[in-house]
Amino acid sequence: MTAEVVAVFAIVYAGMILGGLPFLQLDRTGVALLGAIALVGLGVLTPEQAALPRPWSVVTRIQIAAPSVRHPSLQEGTRQRPQRSTGMPRPRQGV
Repeated sequence: MTAEVVAVFAIVYAGMILGGLPFLQLDRTGVALLGAIALVGLGVLTPEQAALPRPWSVVTRIQIAAPSVRHPSLQEGTRQRPQRSTGMPRPRQGV
């Protein structure tokens, strides 16, 4: 059972570093949810244990320890406006 938990941890940790698992089309949230589902499926956690809220002190420590895990759009000055598509081709610049 320990080997399975270590494997789930490694996959989730890799997904967090990479920003998701592209081969499964999951972002970080999906990776975390998949890891929790795997631990429940393996019988490591009961559904009740998995649903228990985490103490804010733990969440705060995680955010302080891993500031690079935050999404770039949440950092100041990096928010970009989405471009709207009109369905018309864009004019060529500098011709």
